Amino acid sequence: MKSLQYILLAVAAVILMSCGGEKEVSNDVSLDFSSNEKVTISQAMEKNYKEELFFKGKIEALPALNFEIPSTVSGKVIWSDLNIGDPVKKGQRLASIYSYEMADFQKEIKASKAVLEREKREFTAAESMHASGLISAAEFEAAKAEFVEAKSEYDKNMQQARLYGDNGQATFHINSPVDGVIVTKNIRKGQRVTESFEESAFVVADLSQVRVKLNVFESDIRKIKKGSQVMLSTLADSETVIVGYIDRISSVLDPESKVMSAYLTLDNPDRNLIPEMFVMAKVQELEGKMLTAVPSKAVIFDQDKNFVVKTDGKDYEIAEVKLKGEQNSEYFIEGLASGEAVVSAEALMVYTAIKQAS
Repeated sequence: MKSLQYILLAVAAVILMSCGGEKEVSNDVSLDFSSNEKVTISQAMEKNYKEELFFKGKIEALPALNFEIPSTVSGKVIWSDLNIGDPVKKGQRLASIYSYEMADFQKEIKASKAVLEREKREFTAAESMHASGLISAAEFEAAKAEFVEAKSEYDKNMQQARLYGDNGQATFHINSPVDGVIVTKNIRKGQRVTESFEESAFVVADLSQVRVKLNVFESDIRKIKKGSQVMLSTLADSETVIVGYIDRISSVLDPESKVMSAYLTLDNPDRNLIPEMFVMAKVQELEGKMLTAVPSKAVIFDQDKNFVVKTDGKDYEIAEVKLKGEQNSEYFIEGLASGEAVVSAEALMVYTAIKQAS
């Protein structure tokens, strides 16, 4: 190690030489760092370092809140003006289908209703006449049976109509079951559809909650776990940080991209998070590892390497270190033992002095 006084004398000599031979040294110049309050010493400490990992991902609709809406009748689509991305309210019409099948069924309902009304009148009359002794019990029971049969047929038709959701009207409306956003649309105006239509007519996503899918590379798989905290931001609002926690990690790699998926669920009360939005995520390790930490100002970058200035309070020495990470204005390094003292303020000045004196 070189004494601090020797180092400062060397620096002063260099300064004087650069100013020309005719100038004199001022007796007021301090050659001792102890009089320089800007130079401070800090002790390296062993701390738990939790590596911060950065991932890219996207917003997805939560599968459990995706509602597939089929076409339950056959017919021709006569109205379907909404498109993918349009917000909808619960009960709002998504499409209208004119169903020939429903038109025929409507006729059956009207016919069964007319029969029921007739049989009800006849049963009421039979009930009165039986009470007066004008008809026999057998005749009364026959009128009652016909009324019961007519009511059963009508009730069966109405129950079937309720299954279709439009009380048997020839024009059938497809309505949204929830507040949400249309994420899939498989029918269009003028199209003919059948009950056996394989795809859902619509998929409406309830976006009160959304899912985030993160792409995790092989090298980082073992650094994240279920429960790891995630700090998210979107391109749409990069200044807002959203906090969440990983709740599921896939157990397989994508064969092409060689990434594994990690998922977290977020509340989305204002519906600001939209499916397919790009996100940037920062994830901190849960457990971490013990490393030597020094203030970030103590580390000097020079010629593609990193150095610190070690000191015992009197002598100073340059030591090369390797950076392992940064956290809370501290660098976590290798090459320095816990407990060693380093210059933590004005380190570059002392480092330069040592280099010039060497």
